[in-house]
Amino acid sequence: MSYAKRLPPQVNLKRLATDGSEKITGLPICRDDPARVTVIVSSNRIGRILVETKTRHQLAKGMRWSHELHETLFEELTRQNALRSALRMLTLSARSRADLERSLIARSHPREAAIWAVEKMDSMGALDDELFAAGLVRRELTRKPAGRRLLESKLRAKGVSDEITRRVIDEALDERDPYEDAMKIAARSARAMSDSLEREKKFRRLTGKLARRGFDADVVRRVVTEVLG
Repeated sequence: MSYAKRLPPQVNLKRLATDGSEKITGLPICRDDPARVTVIVSSNRIGRILVETKTRHQLAKGMRWSHELHETLFEELTRQNALRSALRMLTLSARSRADLERSLIARSHPREAAIWAVEKMDSMGALDDELFAAGLVRRELTRKPAGRRLLESKLRAKGVSDEITRRVIDEALDERDPYEDAMKIAARSARAMSDSLEREKKFRRLTGKLARRGFDADVVRRVVTEVLG
């Protein structure tokens, strides 16, 4: 069994009582980071602090979790918790700065700790909004042709700035013809439609499909008219 599995479950630091009714029940050294210890209060893991912090405040098993102790360690514990969450998220998939910050806050990390963790990851070179945006656009276009509006909406949803969004999409679409891209989707969709389907319904379906893929209205009208003509 791994070290992580032997540790007790982690709880939100804010859920701990600070009236002295809770006690520190463990301060084991972190095997993956010997410079830190895991703080366990009432058999609940609440985060990590530096060994130096433990020594400075003379922390020991049996010490009561008071309001003063909570206030003293809150910033370091919450920052380290947010940083570890950020590392796990980025291991699973690339993220923009804004998206990472939103995700940390959504997971109940304090805003200040989330901002600190994002800045820390940025200083480590783990965040690059332009590289992230280029990858997202490339994957979307590889999956299926798309127009500028769809790509813009996807990047905005991830918190990418307008400047980076414009630059990345301009580069990605520079050598693509929106008419040809839209035609590929429309022709394939039209072939899949039943011959008995009324032309008006075919028109609406193709128009909606291309609009959802982000193509401009002029391109959509031109392509649909040609495909059904």
